[in-house]
Amino acid sequence: MTIPNAWQRLGDSRYGRGIASRNSGYNEEAFDVSNLKRLPATEKAIECHITVAEMLIDSFVPRYDFRESHQIVILASAQVVRRALEEWQPQESFLWRVLLRVRGLRRPRGTLREWAENGGLIRLADTEDEIVYGQVGRFWNAGERQPFVSPRSADEFRSFDRPNYAIAAMNVRLESLGTHITGLSTETRILATGARARWLFRFYWLLIRPFSGFLRQSMLRGIRKRALAPE
Repeated sequence: MTIPNAWQRLGDSRYGRGIASRNSGYNEEAFDVSNLKRLPATEKAIECHITVAEMLIDSFVPRYDFRESHQIVILASAQVVRRALEEWQPQESFLWRVLLRVRGLRRPRGTLREWAENGGLIRLADTEDEIVYGQVGRFWNAGERQPFVSPRSADEFRSFDRPNYAIAAMNVRLESLGTHITGLSTETRILATGARARWLFRFYWLLIRPFSGFLRQSMLRGIRKRALAPE
């Protein structure tokens, strides 16, 4: 059996400037699903050298200065994982509650979608396979919500070009890898509009990057736990 995507180790992340790949093809690499079933739940991630398919986030932030990505494989159908994604609540995670409080943000409430939109993020795209959220702001300023620009539409987000801001987008993406096997990933991209914004965000990123990774890994694990929970 082959797995048609690049599913790297849980917690993988990349940092640096770049441009998104738009190659929708892939190089197949054989993978024995029976071996996956024998692994502990926290190690059910696959490492393959396969070209990543085009994602919706590519149309919003195709170029970026900073990037972070995390992936996990769940032994459940894409429909079950999508339902778990819609139902998972950040307050279920002790890590989310603690880290958001440390950053001076209020306790998360509601589903991930409700938390994101109540927190000022705009939903840029939403399909069966991928959800994309975005925001523009000077995230390095004190009082995290005040510096937000809060574009009102996807077109306004795409066309934003005011200097000394950071344009940020985050997706959550599902891909069916076989019968009752689903890849779940999240990627965050940031594009700075100017050298000063890039320098300021780089300093901010160095400070918050580890915590950002912990939150995203916790989110993926929480969705997996809900997807695998008996009904």
